[in-house]
Amino acid sequence: MLKVILIDDQPRELDGIAKILPWESMGMRIVGTAKNGMDGLKLVEELKPDIVLSDVIMPNMDGLSLVKELHERFPDVKVICFSCFDDFKFVSSAINSGASGYVLKPVLARELEEVVSRVADDILAQKKQQKILQQFQGFQSDEGLLREALGLRLLHGGLSPKEITLILNAAGWKDSFIVAYFGNIISQQEFAAYIPEGAACLEQVENAVIVLFPWEEEAQKLEFILKEALSAASESLQIPVLLGVSRRCRAAWLDKAVEEAKQALQYAAQNEDHIGTAFSNYEKASQTYYMSQIRSDLKEVLNRRDIGIAEEFLRKYLPAGPIEELRRTALFLWMLLSEELEWERRSEYDDLYQKLQYVYLKEQTITFFLKSFPKLFEEMEEEIQDNIVVINKIKEYVRNHLAENISLKEMLKDFYFSSGYANVLFKKETGMTIHQYIVNERMNAAAQLLREKNNMKIYDVAAQVGYSDVAYFINVFKKIYGCTPTQYGCNRNKKNNE
Repeated sequence: MLKVILIDDQPRELDGIAKILPWESMGMRIVGTAKNGMDGLKLVEELKPDIVLSDVIMPNMDGLSLVKELHERFPDVKVICFSCFDDFKFVSSAINSGASGYVLKPVLARELEEVVSRVADDILAQKKQQKILQQFQGFQSDEGLLREALGLRLLHGGLSPKEITLILNAAGWKDSFIVAYFGNIISQQEFAAYIPEGAACLEQVENAVIVLFPWEEEAQKLEFILKEALSAASESLQIPVLLGVSRRCRAAWLDKAVEEAKQALQYAAQNEDHIGTAFSNYEKASQTYYMSQIRSDLKEVLNRRDIGIAEEFLRKYLPAGPIEELRRTALFLWMLLSEELEWERRSEYDDLYQKLQYVYLKEQTITFFLKSFPKLFEEMEEEIQDNIVVINKIKEYVRNHLAENISLKEMLKDFYFSSGYANVLFKKETGMTIHQYIVNERMNAAAQLLREKNNMKIYDVAAQVGYSDVAYFINVFKKIYGCTPTQYGCNRNKKNNE
């Protein structure tokens, strides 16, 4: 339970705030109340609350002074101010002093719940982050050691998406990594001196070292850094150090990347530079027609969702041998599919990955893939149908509310995804953002009104399609139709009279 303190010099207001929300069911408990800022400050010192709700205008110590004091002495305490003054200066002063929210009196339950819930979510997220990071407390004094510990935790896997996000934020990394697998390492301690700058962490295994790199540089720069490290280590240690490099991946797939880099190491000795890259044939041909063709053909398979076409594709690109080349190509196709479809961790596709690591025959590999494709096509079809339903509902909402101030939040209240995702989905299916669609629909409706009602005033047209600012409406209309609404109406009248 989050602890809450209420501060207001008006007893009736104080009692109203205490009763206006279902605090317990929201995961909060009111642990104390005070009539002024001075008493409130003493309560904070005593009870160590998570959230303080305070009036702005109070005797002894006003709310703004209290906010400043709490921000300096108790930075983890979140303060929400409320006041009957609808004045930006008060809002600005409160926020600048360290307040996390501001609610106008008379306080409405819906508005207060929205602000309190947002602040509570922030607190809980911060507490989760602190809990995750507690295991790294011994490294806090050394930034390098902390990042190494965080990197090793990522490398070992078994983390939820939220836990991964917390670790990435704590280390300051983007969710993009490369795994380097150095092999033929006899003296691991000596080799550690040649690990390139920028490595997140290293883990020593039998006669090998696994190194994790955040992908923050250009591919060519990282390749150069790895080659330099490999050359220096080989020369100094007087042994042919080998290197396997994974493809770029997200933190959730690091366990796969380690296996990928380990597999690439098998082919390092065949290359002059002693470096094996995952799916090297395709990496070397990354700028060639062949690379673009395989991606293009795969998109065609996914778009047409036909088992026969899928089998033709597999027979075309999967080699009959050698065995390692077959495995490498199969895993490459699996990675392409996972990138195209943004697979989450699901046992069915993880099982496919495991099987592809140990295939021996082309026909066997084709069979493994073809067993997964029907389920895959079915999921894609369901997703497409679901997307169409969502898009159609958004379009219907827009058409039915053209004259109103359309709120994206209100529009999406029945859907379980963010406005950002809704825009991505909408643009993918329609070629335009939701905002662009709203503008187009409003302009189409305006043009129809101008065609059908010749005597209608421009400000009435603007109002009926959701624009209170006539000048802005005229400007938008002109950008789309190349003329003002008045000119558009006149032109239509001329054509009708001819």
